[in-house]
Amino acid sequence: AEFKLAKVTEERNRQLVKSGGIAEERYDRFLAARKTAEQDVVDAEAGLVKAQDALAAQNSVILEAKAKLDKARFDLDSATVRAPTNGYATQVRLEPGMMAVPLPLRPVLTFVNSESPMLVGAFKQNPLQNIRPGHRAEVIFPAIPGRAFTGTVTKVMEALAEGQLQPSGDMLSVTAPLSEGRVPVFIKLDKDMSEYNLPLGSAASVAVYGKKMEALAVIRQVLLRMMSWKNVICFEVL
Repeated sequence: AEFKLAKVTEERNRQLVKSGGIAEERYDRFLAARKTAEQDVVDAEAGLVKAQDALAAQNSVILEAKAKLDKARFDLDSATVRAPTNGYATQVRLEPGMMAVPLPLRPVLTFVNSESPMLVGAFKQNPLQNIRPGHRAEVIFPAIPGRAFTGTVTKVMEALAEGQLQPSGDMLSVTAPLSEGRVPVFIKLDKDMSEYNLPLGSAASVAVYGKKMEALAVIRQVLLRMMSWKNVICFEVL
């Protein structure tokens, strides 16, 4: 703004000095003021370029610091183990000073899911056509003798481990017969079992009652309860 004012003033007084309206000494002062203002503009533009260079250098430092911060946050997040559900860790073999690494694939603790423990019964393939989700079931536990608990079949496993093949360049050999795998059947108990001391992985005997030959279900129920009462007597060699 000062340069524009000095320029207009100098040009106006230049016309006056030509017409003899003012003395040349006075015009020289306006011309000097214009040149000073021009130099100030040049200095300001040079300062602007210098400030822009300094800002660009500062931005590069900021970007580098942000990249280091993002990497540090990623490393911290990678070092944090989060449980998929509510539960607890058991048999922790990790001690202070040890390093947990992705390789070799060797876990340092065992996580137990406490939200929805599953009861799985293993059945032979013979009665598979008579087991469907929604069928009634009864379960006895050796740890709870004399009691039978009712439940419902929720799922029948669609695939067996015996039918799984590992991708490789070797052809499948059928010289020896494959073993007959049992079918996992998932059962949901009607009663809350939290009042009983049943560690996860406890043994149980399961009976599923299908829609066919329902009259014979009474016999199976009696036999199941007889098996449960047999668990009252336990001999263990110490």
